[in-house]
Amino acid sequence: MKNRLAEILQITIYIWMGIQLLLGACWVVCNLGKMPIFHESWEILAMSETLCVDEYTGFLYPVMVHIFMIISQKIKVPAVTILYLLQLIVAYFAYECFLQKVVFIRNWKKDALRKRTPIFVLFALSIPPVLQVHMSVLSYSLASSLYIVLLAKVISACREERTVKGKEIISMCLLWILSAQICVDYAWIGGISVVAGLVMYMSTHRRFCFKSVLIVIMSVVCISGLNAASQTPGSMGKIQKSTESILLSRVVWPKFAQLCNFWDGEVTGRWTNAELMNISTYPEKVIYEFGPQMDKQLGYEGANQVYRDMIQKTLTIDTKYVATAILKDGGAYICPPLTMHLQLHGVGSSYTGWNYGRMKDYSPLLTEIYVEISLTGWMYLMVVSVVLYILSAFPKEWKAKEVREAVRKSMVICLIAGLTTNVYYVITNGHMQDYKKMLVISVLWAFAMIAVLNQTEERYHLR
Repeated sequence: MKNRLAEILQITIYIWMGIQLLLGACWVVCNLGKMPIFHESWEILAMSETLCVDEYTGFLYPVMVHIFMIISQKIKVPAVTILYLLQLIVAYFAYECFLQKVVFIRNWKKDALRKRTPIFVLFALSIPPVLQVHMSVLSYSLASSLYIVLLAKVISACREERTVKGKEIISMCLLWILSAQICVDYAWIGGISVVAGLVMYMSTHRRFCFKSVLIVIMSVVCISGLNAASQTPGSMGKIQKSTESILLSRVVWPKFAQLCNFWDGEVTGRWTNAELMNISTYPEKVIYEFGPQMDKQLGYEGANQVYRDMIQKTLTIDTKYVATAILKDGGAYICPPLTMHLQLHGVGSSYTGWNYGRMKDYSPLLTEIYVEISLTGWMYLMVVSVVLYILSAFPKEWKAKEVREAVRKSMVICLIAGLTTNVYYVITNGHMQDYKKMLVISVLWAFAMIAVLNQTEERYHLR
């Protein structure tokens, strides 16, 4: 009975995967030469012309766009088409690398599994919010792909009984540095994963790895130095990048007008209630209007002092609201495809409507069908994965202690990666969930479903 049920569920999973792949392929064909109108994309295009980037942007991505613009003029192919193809190819091999090194622990060389791997990779790639980012002029695509490879290497190293060679540590740190220079967010996200993996490795082997620690420290210095050399703070007219400015958006917005009676004269003397109400409508107004003016009039240090005062007063006066908002946003980031589906049906407030609108710009009907069917299927796949996991448990050959330990370490590091990404964007994104930045979490969920499917096929010999 269990065998028959597992087989039926397995077949339905492949059917859903096939439908998503077909719809995703059609959407790619219709949008391969199009550029969704994201604000970040226009900023990247502007920076690619001058090669002058601000402190919010990695230097490498605008440089790549600049190079593709030159190539485009010579071969008469849209620069965005070249960029999208590169992002899709890099993502494909990154996802395959993760499946090979992490998910298919002992069975990678089996012919049946290798033949199905492209289906699994394309399934992860064709998740609507994931595919949209890979088909946009956004640095999150390449940075997250490199990070997935980094994560695979970290997990693989932590599971090894042998001593990890210095060149392997160097390759991880190079991936970390590259991802951070493409998207500055991954300086923190990648760094925490590298450090977590190193700590787990040293704990397992019960020794201090001096050379590895030194390489990691040198990588931190390298990232900081490259950022200092390549970035021009304030060049794009945004608020200064500091702890205070980040928490201003996270904690104070949208309370600028509601708590205006508590602000000191540096704020109320420069901004009317109507202007503060206007700032409270969109979080971007803190970054592009309120912050830049305060920084210019008071200087960075003076503005930071005002920001600290506003943050402290908001936390004191409305602690419950701030805590609830942070928990709510963190919950929304736990599973981005599910959150996207719910928000498109009217649950919560976020950038999802705007992002989805950009996805529909050039093929509205196809996008509507693709997103609705894929995200509905996603919820079905999550339920089926839970059922299959309950049915399957571990196959006999997986019950060896070393295999269980490898699975445990993989899950711990993936959990750290997901939580790090979640917390980082909850804190830095200021109240509005943005699924464009959540590729890593979405893809990790897809890998988890594939792992359960692989486990089921092993248990019931369904290959």
